[in-house]
Amino acid sequence: MSASRQLALGMIQHPILPPYLKQRTPRPSRAKRTLEFADLFSGIGGFHIGLEHAAHEAGHAIKLRFASDINEAACATYRENFHEQPKGDVAGILAADSSGVDLLFGGFPCQPFSNSGLKRGLDDERGGLFFEIKRLIMGSRSRRIKGHVGPRAFLLENVAGIVTNGGPSGGVSELNAGGAKNIGKTMLRLEHELKGMRDYDVAWAEIVSSDFGSPQVRRRVFILGIHRDLGVRASTLFPKGSAHRNPIRTVLEGELLPGTELNEGQRRNILKDMRRNGAPSFRDGLRRVGRAYHCEGGNVGQCYHVDGLAPTLTAVWSHFLPFYLPAPGESVPDVTEVEFEADGSYGQGLLRRATVRETLRLQGFPDDFFLLGKRSDSYKQVGNAVNVNVVHALLASVIPTLDGRR
Repeated sequence: MSASRQLALGMIQHPILPPYLKQRTPRPSRAKRTLEFADLFSGIGGFHIGLEHAAHEAGHAIKLRFASDINEAACATYRENFHEQPKGDVAGILAADSSGVDLLFGGFPCQPFSNSGLKRGLDDERGGLFFEIKRLIMGSRSRRIKGHVGPRAFLLENVAGIVTNGGPSGGVSELNAGGAKNIGKTMLRLEHELKGMRDYDVAWAEIVSSDFGSPQVRRRVFILGIHRDLGVRASTLFPKGSAHRNPIRTVLEGELLPGTELNEGQRRNILKDMRRNGAPSFRDGLRRVGRAYHCEGGNVGQCYHVDGLAPTLTAVWSHFLPFYLPAPGESVPDVTEVEFEADGSYGQGLLRRATVRETLRLQGFPDDFFLLGKRSDSYKQVGNAVNVNVVHALLASVIPTLDGRR
């Protein structure tokens, strides 16, 4: 297959919810107002980019009060794209530094809540950093401090595993925007802490990025707090997504690209499974090709057909995400087609890994956003990022509330 021949996308992108925006949204020439924000656990700036899109579209400028992260590679990327150097450890930031911002963001560490970790939750040193977020919102870990002005709204993010972390609690959520839901011990404790922030109406929801144009099935819990002075229930501000699905095809840079080749052993094993198993499997929009971790050493993850969705990118998984690009003339499924019969050309297409730019697009980052450092660092940074599409949609719903309108 020629590297110079352009891949025929053959799929219609969602007219309102594209997989990613081609460029960062320009600042309005005459801004209505400026939204000031704090960006905790800032990573490479997914919350920042999402706010930039939503605020500029609403006619507002934005101003960063401060960002905070301890990962040097991520901080270098943040500085490159936003011309601001993040502060270090969040524990060293004074509550006075965040007082009076319009918005506060925090994608706090997920490892203690992940299904693949030790699941120590809020008792883990990293999980306990939630209380630093609470301190910067309230002025103290326990109560609002006189003279401290909390943000008008805050938005936090973590893995879906936080809902069941710690084992069954016997409790039912009081803050889930979707209604009654059994939650684990960690979430029960977290809700207790959130309800103690009496100046805020708080709700949380599990959101899937593919509902908002991303060709990635990324499930994350978003916690939204709205200051009670605004008179709005947080649970009403979670946006509804779309049933349309943009497939992996819509983020591809091309066909055979330098640095994406599989070695012969990897190709051979994937192709063997494809011939043995027939058509790719289908679940939740993911169209799996072959089996997972079938090469010796476990260095090949699951391969995915580009006419489906990608799995959740992680710091580890993003390094090696193989795609199958069908051969010219090969029958291909619609992105939501469950029962698909492959033809005789199945397996004659191209197998390759995702590029760094493609993983950025899967996370909704625009093409004029750039990563610094080694390729391995870049994949890790993207896997750790918050999905821009979801943040954009959430803040597009929240900003009119900050303006006093719905």
